[in-house]
Amino acid sequence: MRHHGKIIEYVVRKKGYNIRDLAKALNISRRTLYNLFNQPILDFQVISQIGEIIRHDFSVEFPELFEPI
Repeated sequence: MRHHGKIIEYVVRKKGYNIRDLAKALNISRRTLYNLFNQPILDFQVISQIGEIIRHDFSVEFPELFEPI
């Protein structure tokens, strides 16, 4: 099982997105964002929302979450 939070953190940092700005856009604290990065499994909605904000398609990293029903 891949660690969702670590993968998302890697992509956010690789894109150079500011952690404070991302937390603000998500309407959460920086501490809460860091807690999300430590979660092995994240809800699809959270992954999708972060992807929209940083303009990244997480279906590459998590194809199983984005498969059509």
